[in-house]
Amino acid sequence: MDTFNPTSKTEAALTTALQTAFAAGNPEIAPAHLLISMLDHTDGAVAALLQAVGADPIVVRRGAQDLADQLPTTSDASVVPQLGRDALAVCTAARRAATESGVAHVSTEHVVLGLVASDTAEAGLLAAHGVTAETLHAVLPAEPSGAIADADPANSRWALREYTTDLTELARGGELDPVVGRYAEIRQLALISSLRGRKAAVLVGADGVGKTSIIAGLAQRIVAGEAPDLLRDNLVIALDLLAMVAGARGFGEFEQRLTAVLDGIEDRAGRAVVVIDELPTLATVADAYATTVTTVLAPVLARPALRLVGTATPERYARLVAHDSALTRVFQQVEVREPSQADAVAMLCGVRPRYEAHHQVRITDYAVQAAVVLADRHLPGPLPDKAIQLIDVAAARLRMATLDRPVDVDELQDTIRRLETEQTALKQEPAEQVAERSSRLRSELATARARLSQLLTEWRDRQRTVDRVMDLQDDLNRITGRWLEEDRIVDRDLAQQLADARTDYERAERAGDFGRASELRYRTIPHLERRVVERAESAGAPLAVSVGQIEDWHIAAVVSEWAGLPVDRLNLS
Repeated sequence: MDTFNPTSKTEAALTTALQTAFAAGNPEIAPAHLLISMLDHTDGAVAALLQAVGADPIVVRRGAQDLADQLPTTSDASVVPQLGRDALAVCTAARRAATESGVAHVSTEHVVLGLVASDTAEAGLLAAHGVTAETLHAVLPAEPSGAIADADPANSRWALREYTTDLTELARGGELDPVVGRYAEIRQLALISSLRGRKAAVLVGADGVGKTSIIAGLAQRIVAGEAPDLLRDNLVIALDLLAMVAGARGFGEFEQRLTAVLDGIEDRAGRAVVVIDELPTLATVADAYATTVTTVLAPVLARPALRLVGTATPERYARLVAHDSALTRVFQQVEVREPSQADAVAMLCGVRPRYEAHHQVRITDYAVQAAVVLADRHLPGPLPDKAIQLIDVAAARLRMATLDRPVDVDELQDTIRRLETEQTALKQEPAEQVAERSSRLRSELATARARLSQLLTEWRDRQRTVDRVMDLQDDLNRITGRWLEEDRIVDRDLAQQLADARTDYERAERAGDFGRASELRYRTIPHLERRVVERAESAGAPLAVSVGQIEDWHIAAVVSEWAGLPVDRLNLS
């Protein structure tokens, strides 16, 4: 049993099985004890597994208890139950199942596989209820390298999924916003990460200046093959330290989780840039375990293949250094300043296509410029974050105003309900006394109902139009994607041109070639999209044209509300 390496849930099940055997006076732990323990323990995972193959966990549990009741007992209360021969055979089979799955730790699912593979009465019980190796393998996940393992700190693959985010994977899938500008900071970050000596960097800047976007920019450069040679094949992995702390019973378990994550990173790529957003959370972790920040970071810093990058505001980083002065020898600072208005406009232009696609609206250059200028003048906080929020909110409002039921409809419905209630009350009064009031109520109700009907008709007509508009980009992507996938489609070249133009636009934005980006955005891409629409319509798949765009006055309306200033006092020039 030297090689039996259980997960935390398996270990808990074994402990419970021992306690069950001791309470019953059984001198040995039998497979029945294991089965009862797993059905009563492990958050219902084994019960759910039995249900998946068509067995009733309650009936199986009752049968296991019947087998346990037939086991020999001893009156000597000092006897501590040991693993019996049958239970040992089950554990050996479970370890074999884990090895075949490609994992180092034995999960409760592996123990169930060990039970059905054993020559025991418990295996016969399970088989009678349809639980066999074949039925179990049919419902267990087919992922390689041990996807059936419990959620356990020592399982590196599970730990990676639970505690990290792979930014390079997001960049490869196009899920990160384009990063425009910040070239000096990205280059400095890449340089520090390439050093042989101190390989830890901290991005220091106010909240909202774009520290995390710089890290995203590094991930995008690695994916695009534009990073230094030493970083060319690195992953960029963001750690969630607070999630690692949650539920950990002590610093040892936290360190075990962190080590599992680092092992998983090295198994996947060998080299990586490890990101800790909001580096001052390290102080929280250190305080929780009465240790130092450098001790918490030791597992990362001790691995030559890993680089470390953190983010912090100047104030919080100063407090962190005060908490552990040794950090000044670990981290090299990269100052991230608030961008100028011109740089902020360029940054917003870079992310504009993502917000247009999300809200299905057009965002004009005037709106982008107004967002930067008005945010800088009238709203607290640094650029570009507050300007991006303005764009996001203005676009969401326009979309909601177009899609949601008008406020006038709700107000009219309230008015109608109030008038109907009053009309019902008047029926209790003598007709001659309320004749004039009743007549007026009937007239007001008729007017309100007619107006409500008109508003609902207009809204539904507008909604039908917008429903088609909302699908325009999806339709374009679907059509061009189909054309790209099917060689027999005559418009494959057109689809490829549109896909290439969109890619070139994002590259031009990242490179700061705004002349080329403007040409692509306002001439080349719209022209190709119109040709796609024409081709689709000629093939019997009509597409709507885009409606609704954000202008500078939409931005001014949001700023007016947030800053408490009249719109006429906001200079849009």
